[in-house]
Amino acid sequence: MNSTTTHSNGITTQDILDGYDNPEWLGWGYFGERQGWLTSDDPECPAQPERVAQVDMAIVAEANRRRWTARRLFRFLNSRDGRHFADAMFGCDAPIADVKTWMGRA
Repeated sequence: MNSTTTHSNGITTQDILDGYDNPEWLGWGYFGERQGWLTSDDPECPAQPERVAQVDMAIVAEANRRRWTARRLFRFLNSRDGRHFADAMFGCDAPIADVKTWMGRA
């Protein structure tokens, strides 16, 4: 799906996944951190697919609450703030409720 599409039913987790195929994604932002937390084989920092799924769902809910388009969501997740957000969510185990705060900065 094109990242500029707005769904009649709002943002979905597919919009997050579509970010990996967006030619504007250069390997960082939320997407890069997310990928690392899904595939890590480091025993000190193991993969956390459940945490990634929780954060993704919180992102979807907040993006829909804010009435963001898929393009707007991509721009946030692909940004420096998106990377810092991912660090907080995955590296620091910030509360899921912090999604609202981070997305409010964008």
